[in-house]
Amino acid sequence: MIRVGFGTVAFAYGDREIRIWDLEAEDSAILRLRADRGYEASDEQVLMLSYLPKKDSICGMTSKWRLATWRRVQNNNLDENNTNIARSLIDQQWKLTSAISLNIQHVIGMAWSNNSAAFALNSGDSVQIFLSQCIEFFVDSNIQLDQIHCPKDAPIKIENVASFEVNNIIQAAYFNQHIYTLANEQLLVRTLQGTIKRSITFREIEGKPEMINVKGSWFCVASSLGYIRIYDLSESSMKLIFRSSNLRNSIPTFFKWQQIRINSAGNRVCFTLRKDDDEQISSERVYVWEAENDSQDSVAVMPSTARPKTAAIRKIELEQSRFRLPLHAPGNFFWDQNDPRLLICEAISIGNNNDGFMPNPSYLLTMFVTAEHGIQMHDLQQKSAKTDALIFVSVPYIYFLKNIEADDEDEPGGIELSISRLVIRRTLREFIGIDVNDREAIQAMLDFSFYLCIGQMDNAFKAIKFIKNDLFNIFSESVWEHMARMCVKTRRIDVARVCLGHMANARAARAIRRTIELKELPELQIARLAIELGMNEEAVRLFEKANRFDLVNQVYQAQGKWTEAFAVVEEHDRINLRHTHYNYAKQLESVGAFEKAIENYEKANTHYSDVPRMLCDEPKVLEFYTKKKAEPELYKWWAQFVESTGDMETAKSFYQNAKDFLSVVRILCHNGQFEEATLLTNQSGDRAAAFHLAMQFETQSESSKAVQFFTQAGAFSSAIRLAKENGMVDKIANLALMAGGSELAEAAEYYKNLNGHADKTVMLYHKAGMVGSALDYACKTGQFGALDLIAQELNEKSDPSVLTRAAQFFSSNQQDRTAVQLLVFAKRYNEAVQLCLKKNVIITEELDNLLTPNNLESLSSKERSTLLEQIAKCCLQQSNYHFAAKKFTQAGNKLEGH
Repeated sequence: MIRVGFGTVAFAYGDREIRIWDLEAEDSAILRLRADRGYEASDEQVLMLSYLPKKDSICGMTSKWRLATWRRVQNNNLDENNTNIARSLIDQQWKLTSAISLNIQHVIGMAWSNNSAAFALNSGDSVQIFLSQCIEFFVDSNIQLDQIHCPKDAPIKIENVASFEVNNIIQAAYFNQHIYTLANEQLLVRTLQGTIKRSITFREIEGKPEMINVKGSWFCVASSLGYIRIYDLSESSMKLIFRSSNLRNSIPTFFKWQQIRINSAGNRVCFTLRKDDDEQISSERVYVWEAENDSQDSVAVMPSTARPKTAAIRKIELEQSRFRLPLHAPGNFFWDQNDPRLLICEAISIGNNNDGFMPNPSYLLTMFVTAEHGIQMHDLQQKSAKTDALIFVSVPYIYFLKNIEADDEDEPGGIELSISRLVIRRTLREFIGIDVNDREAIQAMLDFSFYLCIGQMDNAFKAIKFIKNDLFNIFSESVWEHMARMCVKTRRIDVARVCLGHMANARAARAIRRTIELKELPELQIARLAIELGMNEEAVRLFEKANRFDLVNQVYQAQGKWTEAFAVVEEHDRINLRHTHYNYAKQLESVGAFEKAIENYEKANTHYSDVPRMLCDEPKVLEFYTKKKAEPELYKWWAQFVESTGDMETAKSFYQNAKDFLSVVRILCHNGQFEEATLLTNQSGDRAAAFHLAMQFETQSESSKAVQFFTQAGAFSSAIRLAKENGMVDKIANLALMAGGSELAEAAEYYKNLNGHADKTVMLYHKAGMVGSALDYACKTGQFGALDLIAQELNEKSDPSVLTRAAQFFSSNQQDRTAVQLLVFAKRYNEAVQLCLKKNVIITEELDNLLTPNNLESLSSKERSTLLEQIAKCCLQQSNYHFAAKKFTQAGNKLEGH
């Protein structure tokens, strides 16, 4: 048993098959050996297994000492909207590749290396290590040569033109009847017979020749100490045209050359470097040496953690950031066969994705390189599973070695076509629909792409005039669509609106106009354009850049990429986690995956309504689910369903489990079981049940019980109404006090019309905040105790008219000090002082402070002085000379104060 990725294991048990078990999905499948893949029909068994994480493959050793490999593939035959359903069909995830026979007689163990494509077999007395080797190839403008196996009886005749022996050869190139060999740290020019015609010498400072490349008549060579030379081979002798300075000085991380390629004009060399002694992995940058001005530029494939030193470099890095690919490194790269500006580079996955097991896809980076504009990133496209290494570029085509382990057939009208058993030709999407034999149209489109890439929209429009004039009816829409797509990459929303108009894409134009009207961020406007054009990956990158992970989540959901959607929502957009689970559940329900749908409805916390709706046609399943979950909402739904069938007892039982006492009381009342209903209502304290029971008692004219349960339910208006109708005078006051609000005033008016209830009337008016009515009725009925209580609650914030009436009442009942205090609260200072003079109310320090207005009072200085002098005279009348002198002084009358 071995572990295969996250949550998956594989078993071999000495049979013609192995078993895969997905622990998370609780799904399993059997993978069998097949005769059409080179395995024997009956007596070949799988003995042991090993897992290769880099290629996500399961390898097994058979009893015939053949290596059987199952590779995990993306299932393209299922609907995109059912991505996760497809992933649950585990038997469709793995494809058996052709058998590999090993020249070995006995094996007791096997293992793949985690760091390289090395495979070890333990034979008991020895260990043999095998290395996975790539197919060797050579491509020129007219011919292509692949390394293939040629059996003796093959219907092909190979004629030996010339041969000679060279020891320790590293590289060789052929041009115009000459062979250029790199061996024994020497670069030699030989004839076809092997005669050395010339030896290319290098200065000691340059080191030894290490790598060569030929493009047309241009020849470049790289030396071990970081120098590059370019020769012209068009003449009879090699002519040195360009020589670089030491590139080690401008590239601090320079270690060793990985690959070099010269362009068709012989003025630029693209190269990659090794990070260390591992020949399989390049450093993260692609370098271009500009021969004419001896300068080098570079672009990173992986994101850099270092901050750029200058603002100009930071701006360039920001523009190129959308082409950065984590866990990728440069692979093969090629200049276009004819255009010296166009460079296409592979970005090869060197790590696994977030789950740690599934490998990342590889990509193609397209860029234009000029002396004026440097390296300009043009496009980023994902490589298909059918392709392997990039081997050649000749616009409008790019060529790949075919992935021999992929057996997918070519799609009719697709952009990729198998032109041989080992080679796939892919049409660049800019040139789809254009006659490949029309070089002028191809060059016009190439110029259009270049100018669009560097942001020169006017020149881009000029470049496609040829296409517009001669091929407009055929290619117009595709040209405008391509321009709109390029506007996504150049961030030109203004030009994109023009393109959408020519495309007659009203929906996209309206969507873009709306984003502009809403003044959304430029990244969001471009992302919306990308979505309308089907550029979903670009839209996702833009939304991520704008930190709009909610929109990233929506894009993934719309594509049916639920695994990616949940990864985003769990890490960056947890506020929408439940909503995402709900949408996923709806999608699962639509395809009949009810168990998964129930699981996600539960995670969305909507299962108590959506699961019954989904399972309503299967009552037994729904009843089982309800009892299993034992949740009140589900109990209530099932009780309502059972009640609708007339089974009241079962419904009552489920209502009780759901603690829906209203429904239980309703059923008890329906059955005439009022005593049980009363007992349950009192025990539960449920107000809705109490109200329903009160309504039932009212219909049966049991007013006292009805009032009791209306009160318990908090329906005080109904209780007061019923108490009035049935003459329950003693209960109305208490009910009104519990109800509050307008019920207090209405109850006061009710008691006012009854004899012997004056105290309740005053009290209810007072509680209702109608202090004036309370005072008037208390004065009218002589409720002095109530008046004292009311007076204690009066203050300067009370209604002045109420304060004045209260003061008059207290003055007429010999409570002059209280009357003075109330007049002061009402801001009637003069009347208060006059009452003190008239009734000889002794002015104490407390009363003096009350009678003296502060500076914030709305009195003029003259009015204030007059009032203070009146207080002083009152104090003189009472022989309180100290206070009198104080008041005269405060009034400014110092003479009287002395």
